[in-house]
Amino acid sequence: MANPWSLDDVVQKQLDPYWLAEQRVERLFQELKAAFGEEKTRHLFEVFGRPSAKRLKELQHKRMLDRLDLMGPSGGGPNVKKLAREIADEKHQGRPSPQQIETVERQIQRLCAAREKAQG
Repeated sequence: MANPWSLDDVVQKQLDPYWLAEQRVERLFQELKAAFGEEKTRHLFEVFGRPSAKRLKELQHKRMLDRLDLMGPSGGGPNVKKLAREIADEKHQGRPSPQQIETVERQIQRLCAAREKAQG
C-alpha cells in the first residue's frame, strides 16, 4: 500500500504534530462514514470520547449508591447520614456546613428512592 502522506505532510508533522493527528482523525472519520454512515460513525467517536455531562452525572450518582451499598454490616449497614457527611467533607475540603450535609443527604435519599422505584 502506498504511503498516503505527502512530503508536505511529513514536514508539517515535524512542525505541528497536532495538525497531523487532526488530519488522521479526519481521514479515519471519512473512511468510516463512507462504510457505515455518519450516525454510526459519530456514535463510534462518542464511545471513545469524553463522556457527556449527563453520563458523568449518572456515574457520580452510581458511585454514591455503590458507596452506600458498600457500608456493610461491620460498619452498621448502609447509613445515609454518615455517607452524606463523608461526601460533603470531600466536596468542601473537610469544612461542610450543616446545610451542605443536608443537601447531600437529600440527594442520596432521592437516588435511593429512584433506584427502589426502578427495581419495582
